[in-house]
Amino acid sequence: MNAQDMASVYRESRYSRSVSPKTRKVPLTLSREHHAPYDSDDDESSSMVPTVSPYRPFPSSMNVFCSWMATKTLHVCGAGRDERLYVVDVHTGYSGRKPLGTRPGLVLRNGTGAKDPVLAAVCDESQLAARFYAFNLNSVVLLPPLSSSKGAAADPKDLVAETMRARTLDNGGFAFRFSVEVGRGGEKLQRAQFEWRSMKKGENDEAREGGFKLVQVPPERREGRPGGSSSSQATMDDDSEVLALLSWTKTWWLTRPFALQLKGSGQSGSLGERWTLAVVITALRIWVLRLNFRSNRGVISLAETIRGK
Repeated sequence: MNAQDMASVYRESRYSRSVSPKTRKVPLTLSREHHAPYDSDDDESSSMVPTVSPYRPFPSSMNVFCSWMATKTLHVCGAGRDERLYVVDVHTGYSGRKPLGTRPGLVLRNGTGAKDPVLAAVCDESQLAARFYAFNLNSVVLLPPLSSSKGAAADPKDLVAETMRARTLDNGGFAFRFSVEVGRGGEKLQRAQFEWRSMKKGENDEAREGGFKLVQVPPERREGRPGGSSSSQATMDDDSEVLALLSWTKTWWLTRPFALQLKGSGQSGSLGERWTLAVVITALRIWVLRLNFRSNRGVISLAETIRGK
């Protein structure tokens, strides 16, 4: 089965649930999160309210596994296939199930079982936006609500929406940018902006087949900020700390699409659980865009020309 066949299966297969064995649950914990509109990009300190946490910590090194015979589910694992941490449902939109409805995307469950609650999800902005010819590369990222009473599992309809946007870089690459609240539980959280920047094959010894590196975008280089022109953003040097590494594998279209490593401040846990969850779900989204031939500079450049930067 080639990459084009896999993309076709992803678009055409109907929704199904995972049948992987359920991992023993541990109690949900409470952390303190930002309670502000999701589209706010300011750097003010955040007010604090409880929120639901993942049922177990994400490790610093993860691998995503799937089967070419069963592409309706993916598994976020540790070092090997047997170390399953979370299950991911491939949602085509045909079922119309919440939280994505008719929008194609991925649903990350808070555990390894088919009936575990939804933890996060990612999708296109609309069903039409999923079409290759739509040239809409914006992604909707759904994260747990910023507040939750008594630590109860979140209702899928209450997930908080963020947007991840694709853009080209002046160095010949391209990137995906998103914002999320960062900080450990019990601390005042800050809203920060991050960017997955493309790496070519052979550019990084830890990602020989290519991939993306995640860096934080300095406040002065964001859109609408002094010194934040598109040119200055696109030519940011490589001195920024690499917080995560998404690396493709030779079997990216078959059984083990990619590996994900948290690095530096990302590995230390100082950026918090919400940040780690955002890293995992956006990495999954970038893989889906690649699978559907929507993650390359040519397509993103054309989208910018048609739809504007």
